[in-house]
Amino acid sequence: MMRIIENNWKMLVLCLILCLQLCFCSCGKIKIVTSADISKENKLSCVAEFVTFPYEELKEESSIITKVEVLDKLSSENSLTDYNEEYGMVIRFCAVRSVRVLEVYKSDGEISAGDELQIQESCAIYEMDGEYYQDTMDDTPPLQKGGTYILFLDEGTENMSGKPSIISCQNGMVELSQPIADDGFFDVSVKAIVEYESDMSEEEKENILQAKEIYEINPSESEKAKDIKLETSKGEVDISIGMKEEEEGVIGVSIE
Repeated sequence: MMRIIENNWKMLVLCLILCLQLCFCSCGKIKIVTSADISKENKLSCVAEFVTFPYEELKEESSIITKVEVLDKLSSENSLTDYNEEYGMVIRFCAVRSVRVLEVYKSDGEISAGDELQIQESCAIYEMDGEYYQDTMDDTPPLQKGGTYILFLDEGTENMSGKPSIISCQNGMVELSQPIADDGFFDVSVKAIVEYESDMSEEEKENILQAKEIYEINPSESEKAKDIKLETSKGEVDISIGMKEEEEGVIGVSIE
């Protein structure tokens, strides 16, 4: 009888230990939240004042210009925040995203095609008062996993994360999968695509790159068109760039 009681006691102890281990494992798990988990009303955008640059100045301002494939999603795991107890709110935020370098157009020589690179973007997902929020600057969308971008990056030494950061939010971001996205920097997108992705003649390129003003027109308004194949991480994307030169240094452009 004593042996039976002893065996039962041992089984009870083992069960208790197992339960405690399961409890600790589940408590130790970190909940990872992505954009898909955030309700529409909890997706925020901060109005921010920052310097933006025309194309040539953006190139000069950049320490790195590169084409990349985005390897991860924006999440609570890769987001950083600075919470101010006095004001009871997040006063700074960013995310550290992982990308694969596809091409390098400008750098200090420390990165090359095929490298994985961590960069900072002006978006974040964080918890506050028991709810999760996605925050961004001036409606700048987060980099999309699997997307291909030309990015204009600073050196990163003074950034919140210490990683190279996309310059001036959307000013330094060209999404090649959707090059006609209305981001307010149409001229930068056009010039980046023409300079780095097109096989236009040098004369044609210079005509666009040196233009003082580039504005968007409908394809039906263009006087001539040039077909371009954009090399993305998902394969080639065919686009047509149509052009109409109003006067010297002012060019209307369509992309479809």
